[in-house]
Amino acid sequence: MISPTISRRQQLCYWTAMSVVLLLGLTLRVGGSTGELWMDEIWSLAIATHLKSASQVFTIHHENNHYLISFWMLVCGMRRAWWVYRVPSILAGMGATLVAIRIGWRQSRATAFVAGLLMSLSYLAVFYSSEARGYAIACCMALVGYDCMETYLRDRTWRNSAGYCLAVVVGTLGSLTYVSVTAALGVWSMMVMLWQERTRSSAVQFVVLHAGPVALMVALWLVDIRKMISAPAPQVGLWPVLCETISYTFGLVGSFRLESALVVIVLCFIAWQIGNMARRADMRWTFFLTGLIIAPVVLIAWTGRQVLYPRYFLVNVYLLYLLAALAIGKLWDAYAKRTRWLITGALAAWTLGNLLLSVQLWEVGRGHYKDALEFISGNTGGGAARIGATEDFRTGVLVWYYARYLPAAKRPEVVEVNSLAQVRPEWLLSTISPYEMPELPLRITMVPGLQYVLVKQFPSVQLSGFTAGVYRRADLSNDGQ
Repeated sequence: MISPTISRRQQLCYWTAMSVVLLLGLTLRVGGSTGELWMDEIWSLAIATHLKSASQVFTIHHENNHYLISFWMLVCGMRRAWWVYRVPSILAGMGATLVAIRIGWRQSRATAFVAGLLMSLSYLAVFYSSEARGYAIACCMALVGYDCMETYLRDRTWRNSAGYCLAVVVGTLGSLTYVSVTAALGVWSMMVMLWQERTRSSAVQFVVLHAGPVALMVALWLVDIRKMISAPAPQVGLWPVLCETISYTFGLVGSFRLESALVVIVLCFIAWQIGNMARRADMRWTFFLTGLIIAPVVLIAWTGRQVLYPRYFLVNVYLLYLLAALAIGKLWDAYAKRTRWLITGALAAWTLGNLLLSVQLWEVGRGHYKDALEFISGNTGGGAARIGATEDFRTGVLVWYYARYLPAAKRPEVVEVNSLAQVRPEWLLSTISPYEMPELPLRITMVPGLQYVLVKQFPSVQLSGFTAGVYRRADLSNDGQ
């Protein structure tokens, strides 16, 4: 570690601050994990709990299937405690923070602290490491892979080689978005071992190092990936998704007005840092160039994917945070008080913005369909309510899961869209993504002569989940004309 000697008092302040950051990060993740499951989590749970063996997680052939999370759900079964399904993500989120601190520590104390701060308190990191999806696992393993590769390229020990292989296996089984990191690590090691060194022994080491990860990807391709299908979803363009992702990366709301300028600034920062590394013959520039730019572009072009969300770029955000921590730590160590005050102010503003977003997640959650069904049940006379669907699959999944929290006699019946005109149910429950419609309409006409009026809505945060809109048939509603 390159760092000046500091006094015992400074050490105490440093480790106290680091402990506060870690404790706050854990608190935010645990708090964010206590809310209701959103649709993708319930969908995964429904699939996993119907599997007969663990090996069947590789036969689902759907992108909603994150292997390790599906396996965890299979082990857990149909429990009532929502946070139980999110334990692997919470652990991965905190694990990523510890690994980032370890990576930063090799450069300096300041770098370690900044890396820990960014990974622990980032809203995107908190958000996705408090839901039952595999993105947090992939991000944690991205940092583990980087850590092992960096040390392996220096000492060539079998432990770091095994650690890298394990990181690729676990990260890929966590989420297939890890493939960007696999490509970046492969290019980095190739440039060092095959381009710089150019020896027979390094070539053999390179082949042995990547044999396991390549075999895994080939096996997954043959068994699952080539058969994989995607669910219909609203199409969001690449640039709007990048703008939203970068806004949240800075601790700003996804609809920040100057978001396009932020994207340009980030791209310039990446180019500047990569250029500095290249001038110093620091081959890490190949890792960051591949992981942040080349791999995502190639994957989008190759798959022709039109449905994009910020979560698909989460591993890239972690790499961006790591690059930023390395740069900020270096500035802190190189310059005097004025620059350090500027850095402190910028990090304080970033922290405040991310904390406010995380508190909003804690308060609002990823949807309140349980509350919506309880509201409908409480306002329905007689037996069970009939609820019309705005989208059959989404409504069916959400009502199927949350109906179990109602008394058996009050569990509602879902009326599919094609049957609405004949059945004319009293209630309609919206499952409209915020990417489809930012605000719920006050009135919905499902078929001519069948109109519903919004009587209550239960909010959700933007990144996951839907705002639950409870609509009542206009002729039965007090607001009906």
